[in-house]
Amino acid sequence: MTLLLAVLAGVAAAAVAFNTPRFRWPTGDGAVRRSSPRRFAELPDFLELLALSLSCGHPLSSAWPSAVRFMPPGPLRRDLEAAAGALAYGRPADLCMTDLADRVGDARASMALALIAQALVMGNAVEPALLSQAASLRRLRLTDVERSAQTAPLRMMLPVLGLIFPAVMIVMLAPVVLKLIQGGPMF
Repeated sequence: MTLLLAVLAGVAAAAVAFNTPRFRWPTGDGAVRRSSPRRFAELPDFLELLALSLSCGHPLSSAWPSAVRFMPPGPLRRDLEAAAGALAYGRPADLCMTDLADRVGDARASMALALIAQALVMGNAVEPALLSQAASLRRLRLTDVERSAQTAPLRMMLPVLGLIFPAVMIVMLAPVVLKLIQGGPMF
């Protein structure tokens, strides 16, 4: 009975350890900002919403807040709302893109936003740049997911070797050990 309780306690401890949220760095002024996978995953959606709003004839100053309104709540939406406020106060759009790239904190997203800022500075059409960068970011995200899926068997080895294998060995060897302790015949 105590063996069963020990195994159950080990399984419960492993479940708690694997489901605990990861440590998050503080994001105040001067603090180290860590890139959020959620920010990177949601950025293509925002770029497509912004391109759709711009293609309807809205200027960037009104298209940005309308695209932000349809984003799910989270860290990217807060960053986009801050950029929308900066645009409303007259900050140039290319500088807002640069600030947003700094807030997102991902090199790949920063490159995409820099290309969009370049299109704004040069006076080129922004909609094709937004759509192409959204597609590019989606491909990068898919590549990350595929790479993570390739390492899944290696990450599953730790729980198998550390929890399941010892539990199976205990269940298989416990009757034999009990018989040896009691001094009776094994078979």
